[in-house]
Amino acid sequence: MKCLAIRNWETLFEVAQSRKVAEMKWVAVPTRHDGESFRTIMAHKDGGIIYTTWILLLQIAAKAKPRGHLLRGIGLPHTMESLSIKTGAPAQWFETAIDYLTEHTDWLESRELAEPSQQQGTATSLESQVPPSVLPLEHQRATSAVELNPATEQNRTEQDITMAAPKGASLAFDDFWFAYPRKVAKASAKKVFLRHGLHAHIEEILIALKHQALSKEWTKDRGEYIPHPATWLNGRRWEDEINTTSGSAKPGTYEPRNPLVGCAP
Repeated sequence: MKCLAIRNWETLFEVAQSRKVAEMKWVAVPTRHDGESFRTIMAHKDGGIIYTTWILLLQIAAKAKPRGHLLRGIGLPHTMESLSIKTGAPAQWFETAIDYLTEHTDWLESRELAEPSQQQGTATSLESQVPPSVLPLEHQRATSAVELNPATEQNRTEQDITMAAPKGASLAFDDFWFAYPRKVAKASAKKVFLRHGLHAHIEEILIALKHQALSKEWTKDRGEYIPHPATWLNGRRWEDEINTTSGSAKPGTYEPRNPLVGCAP
């Protein structure tokens, strides 16, 4: 499969300290402003959006496995929508920036990577690793019929569940935990998430959270009535119908977080 990657990641964005850690919490960004690509971007009518999005792409690539690639936790390439869900920035930003960066700079490149099942070296099917929304229609029909059956899993320990979870499931939980506004009982929430294989629904879950976080029920009294995350997951609350009149904000609107501003290579 083809995947976008940051060119020269190892030499430009890794330092001695970052090479010692398994998970990066920051990115080392060069401090030059005299490069031709940087100056060309700044002169572009959408230069601010393009460069801001570039910083977001660096941050996403820093947490990918392998680093430097625009990969999701499930091992598949990011889409414009998944990048938007991940960062809160509009999908149009990513479309504009990626088109420009691939056409007019040497900052991004396309690479050929093995499919997730090949990377894992197991017989795990692709259907068990990805959200239904990115599978072919026949696979969507098959996965939509799957029902959660916690009764058959009661005797499994948390360690067993974690070890048995597909590669990328824990990363998908991290995305959920980052997005969920009430951060209590993380261990219980993770146990539910992994036990039921909810990494396969991560995009649906994040889209639902994006809307429910703006609802009247979740914003009143400083979030007092937001369910515990484990309760929300157990109840499959991402499938709740969205009340488009209960909140003060328009559905679908989302204020992007201020990205870390750095400098271009």
